[in-house]
Amino acid sequence: MTTPTSGTGPGGGPASAGQLKERARAAIEDRRERLLELSEDLQSHPETGFREHRTAATVAQWFTELRLPFESGLSLTGVKARMAGRAQGPTVAVLGELDALVLPRHPLADPETGAAHACGHHAQVASMIGTAVGLAAVREHLDGDVAFLAVPAEESVELDWRRERVRAGELTHLVGKADLLARGAFDDVDMAMLCHTSGQPARLSVGDSHNGSVVKRITFTGRASHAGSSPWYGVNALKAAMLAISAIDAQRDTFRDEDAVRVNAVLPHGGDAPTAVPDRAELDVVIRARTLDALRGACDAVDRAARAGAMALGAGATTETTLN
Repeated sequence: MTTPTSGTGPGGGPASAGQLKERARAAIEDRRERLLELSEDLQSHPETGFREHRTAATVAQWFTELRLPFESGLSLTGVKARMAGRAQGPTVAVLGELDALVLPRHPLADPETGAAHACGHHAQVASMIGTAVGLAAVREHLDGDVAFLAVPAEESVELDWRRERVRAGELTHLVGKADLLARGAFDDVDMAMLCHTSGQPARLSVGDSHNGSVVKRITFTGRASHAGSSPWYGVNALKAAMLAISAIDAQRDTFRDEDAVRVNAVLPHGGDAPTAVPDRAELDVVIRARTLDALRGACDAVDRAARAGAMALGAGATTETTLN
C-alpha cells in the first residue's frame, strides 16, 4: 500500500508515520477555509454528467496549484493527476465524482438545467482535493504514487443525450467510471478509494463488492386512435408499459437479499395527448446487482416483464440494452 515512510523528525532523525500524518493534517487545516469554499462553490454550480466543464476546470486549477501533472478531457470531462512518490511502489487512486443529479425542485437546483448536488459530490471532490493537499506536504516520503481522478457522470441521468454521444463515438458507456475503465484510465491503478456523504454514522469499508449495472430503454409501440369516440381501435402502448412495470414489481421478492438487486424505472414518455390512445411509450430501467449471475437474472426478469406487458395489450416492445 502507498504509505508515507521515514522523513526528518524534530531531532534530525527519521520522522515517524505519526509525524508525517500530522504534517499532512496541518497542511489540510491550513487550507481549511478554501476547501470549504470549494465545496460550497461546487454545490452552487451543479453540472450533470459528461457536462461538468466548470467543475473539471476548477479541479484542474487546484492540480496546477499543487504542481501535479494532469490529463483532462478524459471521457469528455474527467481529470486525472499523478503524485509521484520517492520510490517505485503501488499506485493508489483517490476518486472524486464531478456530477450532480437532475432534481429541478431541489432548493439549490440550477434554474436552467435542474441540476442539484443532492448526492454530495461537491463535498466528495473537495475531500479528494483535501487529500491531495495533505499528501503534497509529504510527497517526498511516499513509497509509490497517488492518482487523483475526478470522475464524470456517476449518476444515470439524461440517458437520451448520452446515447447520442455513444452513437457518435464520443463515449463507449453511459456512465463515467465504466467509460474510463474502457479507455484505460485505471490500467495503472492498483487500488482505488473514495469517500461519500451519508446520513448514517461514519464507517470505513474495504474490499466491498459494489453493484454493477445495466440500463434498458424499452419502447412499447401500439396503435393510436381517438380516445373518446373509438378507443377500441387503438392499442394502448402506455398501458402495456404500466403492466410491464407491475410485472417487474411482482418479481422483487424473487431477488435474493445477498445479491443486492435493485431495479428502478421511470416512464419518460407515455403518449402525446390524453385525448388519443398512446401509440408509443418509453420505459427507462436501471438494473443493479452484486454479481454477474444476479445481474443476468434480473435482466431476464425485466425482459420477460416487458414481453408480458406488450403481449397482454397486443403491442410491440423493443429493448435497447446498454452496459453501464
